[in-house]
Amino acid sequence: RFLFRSSGINAEYGGHMLAHLEQEEKAEQQFNCPTCAFKTPRRSTLTKHINTVHARDRTSGILYCDQCEYKTPTKSHLRNHMLAHSGNRQYQCPHCTYSSNFSNALTRHMTMHSRELFESKAAEASTGTSASQG
Repeated sequence: RFLFRSSGINAEYGGHMLAHLEQEEKAEQQFNCPTCAFKTPRRSTLTKHINTVHARDRTSGILYCDQCEYKTPTKSHLRNHMLAHSGNRQYQCPHCTYSSNFSNALTRHMTMHSRELFESKAAEASTGTSASQG
């Protein structure tokens, strides 16, 4: 008899032991969904997940978000959209509380601060005062 301490499985025959070891090894493998954070040890489960959760409308070729009403014909657009649901925004504005998942959105936002600074300096020049003078 073989006892697997990690899972508590008792195997009477060596063949059962090998089958169990293969199953444990496969359990360590993870198949990740390319669209969302879903993970599974079985490829078939991932395929089923993609076909049900991220299924394209067979007639129109549209992909749907499983968390809101968003839809798009492009996988990369859906993937980018799903980042909005994660709540984790990696690009933070150093001047205010704005943050984004996309560097180009932060760059576009930063132009607003540049415009504000320019307008502030233009106002100072026209009045002959500076912000530091009070």
